[in-house]
Amino acid sequence: MLLLLALACGGPSTDSADTGPAADPWTPPGETGPWDFGTEEFLMDAPTAGERLPVQIWFPAASGDPEVDVNYDWLLHSDALGDAIPDCKEPRPVVMFSHGSQGIRFQSVFLTEHWATRGTITVAPDHIYNTFLDLNEQREAELAFRRPLDLMDAYDWLLEKASNPEDPFYGCVDP
Repeated sequence: MLLLLALACGGPSTDSADTGPAADPWTPPGETGPWDFGTEEFLMDAPTAGERLPVQIWFPAASGDPEVDVNYDWLLHSDALGDAIPDCKEPRPVVMFSHGSQGIRFQSVFLTEHWATRGTITVAPDHIYNTFLDLNEQREAELAFRRPLDLMDAYDWLLEKASNPEDPFYGCVDP
């Protein structure tokens, strides 16, 4: 099944334009991709939730400072470039990541950081009142139904950033 999926996704690109490193779909999945990466936390207004959600974005980086310490809420170190600028020479595929119940947006950095080195933008909102830091068990049913809406709000928010010429993510997203 995985082989069929890989074949359906196509082979190596034949485009000769110089747009930076090309992700090779035939390299072993455990190997780091050709891009340096950055990550940034934002607070976004989530109209569906009527709340401000913490959102983490991982992205291939055009530049950054390896000497700047990057961490997630002072809990977990990252190898991301500090003060990274997104590489937006071309639109990037987007992965929306939803943490599990009582998880947190950066719980799977082994995946999200890896995907960024492969040229993908990953967006992960915290599902507030359903993280290990703020669990509200009385609202679990409501929050389960709101989870996909959090993702939709975060995706719309990213598209808005990517369409603003003043934003570092301008032109970075392949909707």
